[in-house]
Amino acid sequence: INEAKEIYLRSIEVDSKNKITFNNLASLEFDLGLNNNSIDLYKKAITLDESWFVPKKNLGISYLKSKQFKKGFEFYEFRRKDIAKKEYRNQQIKSKLWEGENLNNKSLLILSEGGFGDIIQFTRYVKELKKIKDIKIYLKINKKIHYLFKNIDVFLLDEEASMTTYHYYCYIMSLAKIHYNKYSELLKNNYEIPYNNKLSNIWEEKLKKISLPLIGVCWHGNKNNKSDIFRSIKLINFKKIFKIKNINFISLQKDIDKNELMQLKSEEKFFNFGDSLDSNFNAFEDTIEIIRYVDLVITCDTSIAHLSASMNKDTWILLSTGSDWRWFSNNDISPWYKSVKLFRQNELNNWNSVIKTVKKKLIARFNKN
Repeated sequence: INEAKEIYLRSIEVDSKNKITFNNLASLEFDLGLNNNSIDLYKKAITLDESWFVPKKNLGISYLKSKQFKKGFEFYEFRRKDIAKKEYRNQQIKSKLWEGENLNNKSLLILSEGGFGDIIQFTRYVKELKKIKDIKIYLKINKKIHYLFKNIDVFLLDEEASMTTYHYYCYIMSLAKIHYNKYSELLKNNYEIPYNNKLSNIWEEKLKKISLPLIGVCWHGNKNNKSDIFRSIKLINFKKIFKIKNINFISLQKDIDKNELMQLKSEEKFFNFGDSLDSNFNAFEDTIEIIRYVDLVITCDTSIAHLSASMNKDTWILLSTGSDWRWFSNNDISPWYKSVKLFRQNELNNWNSVIKTVKKKLIARFNKN
């Protein structure tokens, strides 16, 4: 990282008009947790090319991370210009973009974007819209999570469904901007994960053989995500935590690297149902029931964090220096979820201090005697 930064600075000395260098240097500063630096550099990239959407979108993210919501949400809308992403490409929507107009007796198409965690988090805004008189909401999302919306009165469409005409359309993460512009606040969580009594009983029967307290652990996200190299943690880093007396741990990961598990071969307090976890069509359905059962969830910044927090389960989220904007900076609680505790890196790619703090907090909570 330091070498890259040095080379970017040398590149700017050679060509002070290179917009790409300024944008990339800004992103590097963001990853290092130097958000104010990234804002200045993104602005410079924009002055070099006002038509380029990339630094505008990135500037929006930096503004949001520093809680400058008004400007942040406006610039963040430039993400929709990224036609390299499937969700923003060839939608052929005939409806009008919704920007806060009256929706009484109107129909609104909400389009998904990002990963499952993004959809779970911003579902609160979909539910809030149901307060509007006689509104018809059509939600276009992956079929694997349709079941998560059975408690909300919306019409569900598959991502591949052909488009038709609605009064308005909107992307799900843009709902936060519209709500903030109207109320000057972020919406607190109002969404409950549907309860599956049959599956809950099955997992309770499996897990009752493990003594409590039991803690769910998730250490990596989607490896196709370009930020995964920073947010994910090697399982071996948790070894010191797994040695804490009187606590058992269970994996919340579906796809596990067997080599990582072999490194924990001597540990007897780490349980793994990876091969059978969420093996049916619906995403997360087994994971949800494990989360209901455990005392606490410890996770990196991935969909499991939003799933667990939406269930109001105590959730400890481990964050890199350049963590996602929605966790902001220099705070250990979240305005999005009341059950969340945040643990932050002091140095990029160094999880030692985070794990040390988590271990100390676990001992204080579960081993008081």
